Amino acid sequence: MSKLFSYVAGLAVSIAFVSGASAQTLTDAETDFLKQAAENGHVEVEGAKLAQKKASSPQVKSFAKQMVADHTKAGKELMALAKKKGIEVPSEPSVLQKGKLKLLSIRTGAISIKPMPNRSA
Repeated sequence: MSKLFSYVAGLAVSIAFVSGASAQTLTDAETDFLKQAAENGHVEVEGAKLAQKKASSPQVKSFAKQMVADHTKAGKELMALAKKKGIEVPSEPSVLQKGKLKLLSIRTGAISIKPMPNRSA
């Protein structure tokens, strides 16, 4: 399960425990998080779709398919939560994220994937 999905689920649980909370009771940081999580989720889905299309490895294609499913589900849950709280979140990646996706889409040849650093330490 991806970190974004975990963050969204954690935020949803945290906000759900605040009974009768309205958009005004969310902190600026919480609102910013919802908006950034929405953009990041959209770029994850688009990036995974690109991987499904361009990858030669069946394992990469399979992982990308699961990423699309997981992040699409998380995005729908995030959108529902944001709507409930009266917050409008982005419905697509940011302009910068779109640019990076475009660069990846026109790239040819193998792309080296390096492991993510362990940030829990």
